Amino acid sequence: MKLKTFITKLILPVTLKFLLSTALYSQGTDYTMNKVEQKKIFLGISLNGSQTSISNDLSFLSITSKMGKSLNGRVEVGYFFTRMIGISIGLGYSSYSSQLFLNKDTGSILQKDSENEDYIMKITGKSISEDQKISFLNIPVCLDIRLPLGQKLGFFIQGGINFGIPLDKTYNTSGIFTYEGEYYQYPVLLHDIPKFGFATDTSIQGKGNFQLKSINTSILAVAGINYSFSETLSINLGIQFTRSFANISDYKNTNPFILSTKINVLNSFMAGSSNSGFHALGLSLGLKYYIK
Repeated sequence: MKLKTFITKLILPVTLKFLLSTALYSQGTDYTMNKVEQKKIFLGISLNGSQTSISNDLSFLSITSKMGKSLNGRVEVGYFFTRMIGISIGLGYSSYSSQLFLNKDTGSILQKDSENEDYIMKITGKSISEDQKISFLNIPVCLDIRLPLGQKLGFFIQGGINFGIPLDKTYNTSGIFTYEGEYYQYPVLLHDIPKFGFATDTSIQGKGNFQLKSINTSILAVAGINYSFSETLSINLGIQFTRSFANISDYKNTNPFILSTKINVLNSFMAGSSNSGFHALGLSLGLKYYIK
């Protein structure tokens, strides 16, 4: 809701002002850009506060999720070919998190007992939750567009691709599980025998690292307003959006996917996802220093 208010009350009026100024300029008005915008090479730094989410495509499970929050940043160097168009490359850090919830899960798997006889292990889980966290070392390559609205104020757009190297990639899962064994050849159902792996309403936890691709690409887009303090220094305020470009998971999908196959073993939701990714939306605050 705050982002929508920001767009309505600030970004939208500025955009309209820009369009009006451009129209006047095209009709022959003497429109000059300030000295800051005539400089071509710049150094930049920005901080971004976002709401983030990690998505996991498990259509066979009724999973709900809660978004996380993160504070990210990057530094960059850029060059403007013209007064309005340039490119930049940088180095940054970004993080994403989500909480996932599953009320109930059921599954079964074929097992062998100590006498090499087949039986079906039936697993029922409830109150299952998982905290997922991912962070990247990013190399953003972007197209930069600056659109003047006057001697001090301007509108900017930056868009490109992040090449991300995974740093943190952890999950922590917990739930309450029941394990029962059923023999087809005998009318026997084994349950509530923890010593032999048939536990009832047992709290299970699992944690570890995700299997992620070594390089993950994402789309980066920032748009907002900039204000020039002097010939060499300006400040930017805008809305930033990031979204993964393709599946980030490096798991080999197993069918059927089972969260827990035995006591004290609990997998991540991502291990059974056919397509995993991330996205973030937030506010970006940056400074640019123009060298020459």
